[in-house]
Amino acid sequence: MADSPIRIVSDVAEARRLWDLLSPHKTISDEWDFRWCFFRHHPECELHFVTAFSDRSPVALLPLQRNPAALLEFMGGSFMEDNRVFAKPGHERAIPQLFESLSSKATLRCIIDDGD
Repeated sequence: MADSPIRIVSDVAEARRLWDLLSPHKTISDEWDFRWCFFRHHPECELHFVTAFSDRSPVALLPLQRNPAALLEFMGGSFMEDNRVFAKPGHERAIPQLFESLSSKATLRCIIDDGD
């Protein structure tokens, strides 16, 4: 697989579409509605979904938000647990590109990898 183009998505409707498409839906932390409950109470934050594409299709997602201090963190806030990068099977090689593309400081904690 060639390098995947990376795009930042901040639009809520598009972010939700990407989440629903790529989330593994294994834990409550993988559910949009759960994360949205926390995010929506912080209008000062902006979604910053780092998304990898292959042939114009989204294949991997690092679902972040930018807080008022211009720091990137997982959607829902820095206290969230069970954070993960979402990737379609066979596109896991796009994951390092997501992290490499970050141009701002980030506090990314409690990242799980269950071998998927």
